[in-house]
Amino acid sequence: MAGRFPGMNPYIELSEDLWTGFHDILISVMSLQLNAHLPPNYTAFVEKRIELVEMPDQPLRQRKPDIAVARDFESDQGGATATAVLPDIEPATLTLPNFDENPEGYIDIRTFPDRELVTSIEILSPSNKSASGHGEYWTKRAAMILQGVHLVEIDLLLGGRRLPVIEPLPPGDFYAFVSRGNRRPRCEVYAWSIRRALPKLPIPLKAPDPDVVLDLPQAVEITFNGGRFEQNLLYEIPIPPSLSESDRAWVAERLRQSKTTAPADA
Repeated sequence: MAGRFPGMNPYIELSEDLWTGFHDILISVMSLQLNAHLPPNYTAFVEKRIELVEMPDQPLRQRKPDIAVARDFESDQGGATATAVLPDIEPATLTLPNFDENPEGYIDIRTFPDRELVTSIEILSPSNKSASGHGEYWTKRAAMILQGVHLVEIDLLLGGRRLPVIEPLPPGDFYAFVSRGNRRPRCEVYAWSIRRALPKLPIPLKAPDPDVVLDLPQAVEITFNGGRFEQNLLYEIPIPPSLSESDRAWVAERLRQSKTTAPADA
């Protein structure tokens, strides 16, 4: 469990400055956990991807352009003076959106020693689920599906858009999508409510090797306690309206009970 909740603590998501740290620690814990149980011819690697995230209130960071115009000093010497060619319409001067680089971690399971990619595991972030933040992740996702690689996507966020499927998703607040390369377009979808404990998840490997189990409850608990997130969460933030009225009341009651029991537990 994550602090005051039996499963995922929704206030990690609401405290945006803490989510990145939680995400990075969880990815590292999961990789260690998997490597402890994977067959010896597999390795779970922590990988990084750079995503561009729109930052409207931040200055634009310098990046290398796709095309550069440079001056050739040798051809300048003794050459004729060039005349600028101007367009015959007046331009409108507008403001470009600013972006920041957002490194995101994920896990790739590869065979040893040839390092063949077998399974990729993602913990979805708010940028992955926003209308303008698909970027590198959605490009990578499409490539994994086309290549026949197993893809496991874990959605521990209440907000944002859900991953697309043809049929309606089962009821739930959190989801895990296990897309096996040899069974597409079929996908195993695990759904659970905020009131339930996190599930253990199957991680597919290369046939004929059986699935390895990802102990998600243990990984989240180690991350939450080891990162000392409880003492830094902002519990006064309103819970998202995506939860039902009864679930929001349940969250409020969990917080009230934790306040009344805290002195006795100390």
